[in-house]
Amino acid sequence: MAKKIGVLRVEHEGKDYRLCLTNTAIGALQDAYGLDLKVFQTGQVPHFGALVLTIKLALQRYHPDEATTELADDILGADRLIFGKLQKVTFPDVKEDSNEAGGNRKKRRAAKKKANRPKKKTS
Repeated sequence: MAKKIGVLRVEHEGKDYRLCLTNTAIGALQDAYGLDLKVFQTGQVPHFGALVLTIKLALQRYHPDEATTELADDILGADRLIFGKLQKVTFPDVKEDSNEAGGNRKKRRAAKKKANRPKKKTS
């Protein structure tokens, strides 16, 4: 059975909206910002144009006639945490402390260092 796509319900200026980051929307973001979507990595100054586009694309499934850059910008301006909330409903299985789908960065670095160490000679 296919996994249901997450929907984030938000209220803005007295109106209810449903945000849904579909596979098509994620593909459009990859087209705009690269397959790895590094523009969204945590720990960096956010690319606000990318955040606005994400909200705009998330509006398109349920509100195609209202999915404008202006509305997306207003929603983001009213709630700066909206992007993180949208990420959580879109990718609920990804741990919060991970920067990438692979998990904890410190553990990956340690494993990489260990793999690059010269092998001990055995007699």
